[in-house]
Amino acid sequence: VDQFKTWYKDIISDVKAKGANIILLTPPPANSSVSNGKFCAPTSLARTALLELATEANVDVIDITQAYAVAINEYAKANNLSTSDLQVKYENNAIVASGRIFVDSVHFTAVGAELLAKTVAEQIALIDTGLENYIRIK
Repeated sequence: VDQFKTWYKDIISDVKAKGANIILLTPPPANSSVSNGKFCAPTSLARTALLELATEANVDVIDITQAYAVAINEYAKANNLSTSDLQVKYENNAIVASGRIFVDSVHFTAVGAELLAKTVAEQIALIDTGLENYIRIK
């Protein structure tokens, strides 16, 4: 975690030196991020480090881990799907079918990728960066 934060501090320093805006994004939840039948925002070392680093470096951060978990659950509800419909199906530790959102433990289907992109765009639009004027969400 310390090395991870050091790398990000170097990147932030370089980007700030160029006068650009910085928005850190926490990682989206994985296929296994389910609790009580809903996707959740697990606390991971990367998520925690990025949230801490944003405060330390005084830069914006979007908690995509949380926002995307909410978006997946809303998608499931709107489409009358269960959590298991969204997840990869395994038998004997082998993938036998992709879910509606995930193709494996961390990668997304086209539907999952579009939902993630929409979630990121919606979250960026909430931050006063000037980018919100260029975001068009379908």
